[in-house]
Amino acid sequence: MKRNYKTNTLKLLLFIFLLTINVKLFAQYQIKLNVSNITETSVQIRGVLFDDKNYLAKDTLDFAKKQFNSSSKTAIIGGLYYLYFPVSKTKIYFALENKDTIAINISGKDYLASVKSNKVRNNVFFDYQRLEQSYNWLDSAYAKELQLQKKYSFKQRAEFFAEKTKALSDFRKKALLSIPANNVLHVYFKTLNQLDEWIPDRKNFAGRASFLKKFDLNSKKILFTPVLKEVLYEYYSSFPLVSDSLMKAMDQVLTLANCEEKAYPFIFDYSSKIVSNRAILNNGKSYVYVVEKYGINSPCKFLDKNSVSSYKKELDKLKMQNSNLKAPNIILPDTLKNTQNLHEFAKKYDFTVIIFYAPSCDHCQKEIPIMEQTIATLEKQFNKRIGRFAICNDPDSNNEDWNKFIRTHQLNTNYAHVNLPKDSKLRELYDAFSTPIYFLIDSDSNFLARRISPISIKRYFSTL
Repeated sequence: MKRNYKTNTLKLLLFIFLLTINVKLFAQYQIKLNVSNITETSVQIRGVLFDDKNYLAKDTLDFAKKQFNSSSKTAIIGGLYYLYFPVSKTKIYFALENKDTIAINISGKDYLASVKSNKVRNNVFFDYQRLEQSYNWLDSAYAKELQLQKKYSFKQRAEFFAEKTKALSDFRKKALLSIPANNVLHVYFKTLNQLDEWIPDRKNFAGRASFLKKFDLNSKKILFTPVLKEVLYEYYSSFPLVSDSLMKAMDQVLTLANCEEKAYPFIFDYSSKIVSNRAILNNGKSYVYVVEKYGINSPCKFLDKNSVSSYKKELDKLKMQNSNLKAPNIILPDTLKNTQNLHEFAKKYDFTVIIFYAPSCDHCQKEIPIMEQTIATLEKQFNKRIGRFAICNDPDSNNEDWNKFIRTHQLNTNYAHVNLPKDSKLRELYDAFSTPIYFLIDSDSNFLARRISPISIKRYFSTL
């Protein structure tokens, strides 16, 4: 009996030993979190970029215990991750490499002030975030300036943040001396410093041409930091918000990006979203160009069949709305039950703006009066008559809400107001599944510009 007991004990010890070795052999990283005096009941571990093909730390830890472990058997490339506390909405970022075992300790109410790690590089990163936090007052001041409708050029914005930029840049330069070059935090800090040396300038053609050469868009680690999006944004900002110019910018970026690398789908997705912005003149043209050339027809075939099919359907609608094609006619009753005909209405004016809106839409309530003021200014400036064909695109809106919206915003001059039925095919023809949306047509009802904004309609008239 004693012999059996000893045998079973040895087997159990051997099993535990082998299990321990197995965990060490196969765990690709471990995150150990120790908390004390925390008021929240859980924390989320997240990566800065979601990628279902490369495992990222994604876990929710319940604070029923004082110590928590998060680990994975799947290898990672390495990147920046963060702890997110849902109640206080606090984010604490940390660097994580493959094979890392990271311990993070947090105590008290001010999580960022108390956070510490067993990794020197992450303690440096925590100090950097505390320095960033000390300049929150400047970010708030800038946000208030924008709320007051103040406009800043790229140069003026750089001057506004000069003190913060210098402090953070000096910190990063010093930190780079002690962080290994192959570490993701080194990649992040170095890229931010390179960005700080650049102020977008639409007249600095030489600077713009050399800008992209500073960065490796195909870097595996830069993808898993927030900075790749900043690089693309700063570069695209140096081009005029006009379709032809931005197509050249996209050509530069997407030609440099290797479609076989992990970063390519991200760069393609971000670029296609940029060119679909309503502030860009002729955005439909550039969107079709980018999606066809670098998405659907990419030699790497990185899009799955469902994505390709979805893009093709979307492009078919956009091509229909491109210049020199007639806008689908809209024949609907107005607020007085009189039938309005878009094609007949357009003949009365030099131009007509087609407006899809919803009275209950907060964004419509803010933007449509701005668009109305913009159109009125353009009529006087260019001596043109511009009609407004407004479609109430809200099936749940009652007539009182609809009429109140018209009265409140004084949408009465050169207007026709019609109500779009819930099951109307026009919503699909115009791809009007959000509001507000604007189209510009001529007196023959030909599309001149699609999905415009108060900014891009000004650009269109400045080209006449």
